[in-house]
Amino acid sequence: MIRVSVSVALGTLVLASTASAASISISAPTSAARAAPLALTVSGVAPAASPDAPPGARALVSAWVQSARDGTCPSQQPESAPSDAWGLSSSDGAVTPGAPFSQTWKADSSYVALGAYYVCAWVADDRFNTVAAAQAPLTIRPPVLRLSVSVPRHARVGARGTFAVTASLETPSQLGVVLLPPRAYVCDLSGTVCTPRRLTGCPTSYIRAENLASSIQADVTPFLGANFADNREYHGRVRFRARLKALSAGWFHFCAYAREAPLDAPGALTEARVATAFRVAG
Repeated sequence: MIRVSVSVALGTLVLASTASAASISISAPTSAARAAPLALTVSGVAPAASPDAPPGARALVSAWVQSARDGTCPSQQPESAPSDAWGLSSSDGAVTPGAPFSQTWKADSSYVALGAYYVCAWVADDRFNTVAAAQAPLTIRPPVLRLSVSVPRHARVGARGTFAVTASLETPSQLGVVLLPPRAYVCDLSGTVCTPRRLTGCPTSYIRAENLASSIQADVTPFLGANFADNREYHGRVRFRARLKALSAGWFHFCAYAREAPLDAPGALTEARVATAFRVAG
């Protein structure tokens, strides 16, 4: 008869088989930004080989991440994972019976919802019987996106001024910059009907800024080279600088946006926006 003991330490539940001295534990961050690189270590002692095990028989380590909505990790590994669980990449999980093991597992959280999860891990003997299990809590949170901008202090018509955007992006994100005039001709989707419109500030979201910038008549843009950050993905600390020439006077709005990627991640995407107004003298 196999006796088991359960202990809780540092937020990790460990189920250990006292008969075989098998054990398993998880070393993982308790919180990670969505889409940030995520690695965890599963270690312990594999169960001894069965008396009638064939030569070369192996114990097996398995792991996945499941939503806290599905409850805590079961002590016996189920035949299948919950439908919203996400897998971990590693080797095949095979370990030497009766020997210590340590495996690094990696996870891609780019396409998972924000919220609470459990990392679950099990070690089974050469007969596929679970003999030890562990769990560790994990929270997938929004990434931290920071932006700052600078504009010319004394902009004048016909003169070039320096504009800059600095971004600190915890995870891969899209950047967009648009420079809006006081007034512009804004066109419909076909581009055939354009009407004058007074622009009072930067749009509240990345997609609205993108739509507005694409609908403004290009031949009446009051700055040369106004949109100097594209929609590629960036990560870490990046900085854009551009020398732009003003073609008309008035109050303008310099708008910068960052939006987490991938764009088809579930739920609302994290965005950062910074906006400033400045005057171009005639």
